[in-house]
Amino acid sequence: MMLERLVAMLNPYGRQAWLQPVLVSFGQTLIVLAVLFPDWISFWNGVKGLLIAGGVTLWMHVVRDQGKAEEKRLFREWGGMPSTAMLRHRDSRLDPVTKARYRRFLAAVVPELGTLTADVEEKERGRADEIYGSAGSWLRAQTRDRARFGLLLQENAIYGFRRNTMVLGRCAKWLDATVLTVCLVAGVLTLTGSRLEVIGLPSVSVWQVGGAALVSGLHLWLFCFRIRSAWVRAAADRYARELLMACDTLEREERLTASGGRK
Repeated sequence: MMLERLVAMLNPYGRQAWLQPVLVSFGQTLIVLAVLFPDWISFWNGVKGLLIAGGVTLWMHVVRDQGKAEEKRLFREWGGMPSTAMLRHRDSRLDPVTKARYRRFLAAVVPELGTLTADVEEKERGRADEIYGSAGSWLRAQTRDRARFGLLLQENAIYGFRRNTMVLGRCAKWLDATVLTVCLVAGVLTLTGSRLEVIGLPSVSVWQVGGAALVSGLHLWLFCFRIRSAWVRAAADRYARELLMACDTLEREERLTASGGRK
């Protein structure tokens, strides 16, 4: 109940970019506990719900701050913020005609952008990126309306989810490794007929131990081999393209307004 109230309080971005990474990173632990400690589910549900909701809330604040810090490192690794990099003459992720159209529109609100030829950009890369970054900031400020830019905001939430999940991966991998170690010891003791009470576990079957190990093992594999920088960058690039595509929408709305039409 507490967790359901927490979900209801969050906006769509918060649910996908902050809450879901926490659940994806640590939810497998609850599954493992349910397998190894079946009675845990029905004991003190109210207290556990409160503790879980409080822990999730704390981790959401942690992941938000750590995610922004990790973002700076990722941008350095990628050679800049994707929406900034895509406006560069030397970047090839947008075709030249489309890029020229976006640059022409943005130059109307950030006049300095119009002075950035390929030669000037090459000689003054730092200044050029500041100008492109200013244009991107203006564009983000104009595209906060979910009704008009729903797909853009969805792509932003997907990027936030991937970035924050990768941040939590360090803790998730440590937790998975710990669970796998416990399962290994429990499996050996179970197969040899020893009592699991010596390591603080109730009497469980080898199938329960194997199931818990499988869940944690698959989770560890995902975080080691799939949830990496390239996975985050793919979402960042999609968001950047969608952000720049908003230039077409804004320009069309301006033309309609100027001609007396309705948006």
